[in-house]
Amino acid sequence: NILKHRTVYKIIKNISNKTVLAATDNFMVNEGIFNQNDSQQRWMKGVENSEGYFTLTNLYSQKVLTATSKDSLETKGINSQYF
Repeated sequence: NILKHRTVYKIIKNISNKTVLAATDNFMVNEGIFNQNDSQQRWMKGVENSEGYFTLTNLYSQKVLTATSKDSLETKGINSQYF
């Protein structure tokens, strides 16, 4: 028997203003109104490491959500030295 693995994608919501995070074509991350058909708003949670950290990979860009400052997010290619 072959088990089929179905990936479950997450939506990252800002409950204070009812928006969701979306990756853009230029690696930026924006907040916008939820659209169930928008792959830019879908994220896949990676496996936790020994310290409990995990990655969030965007379905559209296949890039990882990255904090670039205390109030700025981007998507970037993954660097395996950190995992």
